[in-house]
Amino acid sequence: MASHLFFAIGAYTTGLLWVYDVTKSWYYFDPLVMILSGTVAAVAAMLLGIPLLYRLKGDFLPLER
Repeated sequence: MASHLFFAIGAYTTGLLWVYDVTKSWYYFDPLVMILSGTVAAVAAMLLGIPLLYRLKGDFLPLER
């Protein structure tokens, strides 16, 4: 499922931001890191989803599992 991919992208972004200490805080659950990670995952979802949903027309959208 694609949702697992986007969760992994957010988790990987969280790890990178924390390891490289982008926000200059020692706290792992820094709210800024969480917002940035969610934003990166959302942008990745939009970049993948918009072109795919643009091609989907008619009755195929409700038939997706």
